[in-house]
Amino acid sequence: MNIHPCLYAAESVNTPNKIKKILQKLEKQSRTLQAYIIILCREERESDQLEIHQGGYLSQRYYRENPPCIVGLAGTYDEALEIIIRISEETYLARGDGNLRKYLQSKAAEHV
Repeated sequence: MNIHPCLYAAESVNTPNKIKKILQKLEKQSRTLQAYIIILCREERESDQLEIHQGGYLSQRYYRENPPCIVGLAGTYDEALEIIIRISEETYLARGDGNLRKYLQSKAAEHV
């Protein structure tokens, strides 16, 4: 499992304990995880940049073998959309464009 160094968290899950529990359930590939996960799309689909999935979805074999880069955690789908809006606004202010992937990669590079 790859966690983006600047992990975004919605208000309903934005405590260290809740984030830790969600990440532990993701690590254990729990199908019952009641959270929404925002991940970077794969390179093959460059036109898409971020995906929202119900947490249990990442327990599928494909994601176990090809762990995604998790950039956000949310308690509801609406909160996940709010995180994507926040990332989009930050991207536009920082880069003047809508390339969320490159913005998030540059933020990750700053934290290394």
